[in-house]
Amino acid sequence: MNIGTKIATVLREACPTLTQLKDDYFIIGSAALNLYGIEIETSDIDIIVSDRDAIYLQTAWADKVKHNHVTQNDHLFRSNLTRFDFGLLDIETIGELEVNKNGTWMPLHVQECRTLNLDGMQIKLPTIEELTRIFYLFGREKDLAKIKQIEEHFTSYFLSFGEGTTRIELMHIPGIMESNIAGNLKGLTHLAISIGSKEAVDALTERLRADGYQVASEPRTSGDGYYESAVLDPEGNYIEITV
Repeated sequence: MNIGTKIATVLREACPTLTQLKDDYFIIGSAALNLYGIEIETSDIDIIVSDRDAIYLQTAWADKVKHNHVTQNDHLFRSNLTRFDFGLLDIETIGELEVNKNGTWMPLHVQECRTLNLDGMQIKLPTIEELTRIFYLFGREKDLAKIKQIEEHFTSYFLSFGEGTTRIELMHIPGIMESNIAGNLKGLTHLAISIGSKEAVDALTERLRADGYQVASEPRTSGDGYYESAVLDPEGNYIEITV
């Protein structure tokens, strides 16, 4: 059984409980890279959760807790962390993760995410760009190696149909067509709408939030220099709102 199938199998078992969480959760690390089609071996699935959801999972999965698990890098990270034994792979839940940067503890907030459809269940993970930012923030040798993996696998090109007109972004990750849980990563991944200014992006994001639409990414300046937010339409399509 390859690593992608192991991740999919464990997530199918975990998802009914994960859907009961009160706050958003995000799969990060090597498991997230595998969900993007970048195959890399891992022994666990790392999931960032809120502190109250971390406590809930400790109760819901009490029979799976690995009590003898020894944490590493406590000088770099602090969180409400628990490791659970799911057989094929462990799941590590990380509640309210903070990272030590130059003596200052910084809370980790996922700023931009994607939603995958796994057998009808919605799985959230950071975008490729956001994963890169997180790996840089962690800064360990193994994190920098994952950035190299991303750079070797992910490419992006824009096709322009004239100044001020529609553009198409072509993105490629080797192996993505073979992924059995790629969901909305194959084919059309998102639509981007330009509305003129940062203020307009902020205002429309809040208007859509008030109307009940899910904000998938809060307004921010992305890694490629665009000020943007993102919402999900009623069918779960990812809509970027940019200047």
